Amino acid sequence: PQTITVIPKAVIQDRGAFSLRDVLKNTPGISMQAGEGISGAGSGDNLTIRGFSSRSDWFVDGIRDYGNYNRDPWNTEQVEIAKGPASTTTGRGTTGGSINLVTKMASLTPYNQMDLTYGSSNLYRGTIDVNERLGEHSALRLNGLYHHADTPGRDEVFQERYGIAASLAFGLGTDTRFTVNYQ
Repeated sequence: PQTITVIPKAVIQDRGAFSLRDVLKNTPGISMQAGEGISGAGSGDNLTIRGFSSRSDWFVDGIRDYGNYNRDPWNTEQVEIAKGPASTTTGRGTTGGSINLVTKMASLTPYNQMDLTYGSSNLYRGTIDVNERLGEHSALRLNGLYHHADTPGRDEVFQERYGIAASLAFGLGTDTRFTVNYQ
C-alpha cells in the first residue's frame, strides 16, 4: 500500500524549520539517521522511509536529486512524501518510498515576506520571498537566504549557508505557460 503525505509551506513556517530534517521530524514512517548505513556515504540528509534507506529517492520538482547534502527549506513550497513502493511513479526506487521538494514558483498573486532570526551560539538567519506581477499573465519571484550558526560547545565548527532563487513565468492563467527557474 502507498500513502502520500504533503507538508505545505504554512506548516514548514510554523515549525520554524531550518533544515529538511526539521520539516520531516514528526512525519509518521520517517526515521532520521545519523551516519548509519553505507560506509563512506558521507553526511547529508540521511533518513529512512518505512525502514528502508531513501538515499537515492529524493526529487526536486519531480527530478531526481542525487545530492548528498543537508537541504534547507528556504525555497520550498511544500514537501511530498510517497510511502510504499514508488517505482510506478518515480522510476527505480526503494521499497520505502520517495520525497519530492516542490520549489517556490512565480504566480499572479503578489507576495512579500522577510524573516529574520537571531539566537544563541551566533545564530543569524534571514530569508526574503518576493513575488511580483509583471503584467497580465507574467510574474517574477525572488527568494534569498543567509544563515550562520556556531555549533554549541565546539570551537571553529559552524554552519554557513546562502542562496538565491528566481522564477520567471509567462502565460500564467492561460493554456500555454513558460517558466524559467534558477536556484
